Amino acid sequence: MKNGQGFVSRIGWLVLLFLTLLHCSKVKNGPGERERLKLETEQKILGLAYQYEADTNWLSKVGIDTSGMLVSPYTLQLQRALVKSDGQPVVVVAGFRDVMKKGNTYYAVFNYEKYESAFPLPSIRFILSCDSNAVSTLMRQPVEPDLSDQFAIIATIDDVRRPEFYVKADPIDEYGAEIELQTSDTFLATGKLIDFLFVGDYEGSGRF
Repeated sequence: MKNGQGFVSRIGWLVLLFLTLLHCSKVKNGPGERERLKLETEQKILGLAYQYEADTNWLSKVGIDTSGMLVSPYTLQLQRALVKSDGQPVVVVAGFRDVMKKGNTYYAVFNYEKYESAFPLPSIRFILSCDSNAVSTLMRQPVEPDLSDQFAIIATIDDVRRPEFYVKADPIDEYGAEIELQTSDTFLATGKLIDFLFVGDYEGSGRF
């Protein structure tokens, strides 16, 4: 990243952090403890993003359809938003799901699924290479299928694609199921995990 662009980027981060801090100070005696904790968590996420000059506005670059129609974005839109030619990382708040090892490389798996938004957001499964220290830390976090396992992750993304098919099984009785091959609405993003921060049940502001 060029020096001039880096300076402008840092100024932008400082402005964001200042505004978030200002909002936090106003909320302490306002809407309640939950809102205050939410804003404090967002401040920590922005601080982590600033440390790595990560893109916090990638979602706005996807071009989400705000008409309210449940239309999934195109793969190309997500590739343009997440895969950076200059290697810039992105910050994503996603649920931790799994860790695994292929050959000599460890991988962490996160699911990006947002249900509280008024507009349709993409469902993305992130499979990110990482080191053994990251694996040890993540494995100490219980895997639960709810919003209590959210992490703010900093990652560089190499590729985004959508698997063409997946298998769906609908139980018929206790002995069998109807198998159906369907097109997938979940995108698969691969890359490298740089850093992460546990944020619990933080639901976010829809920014990342």
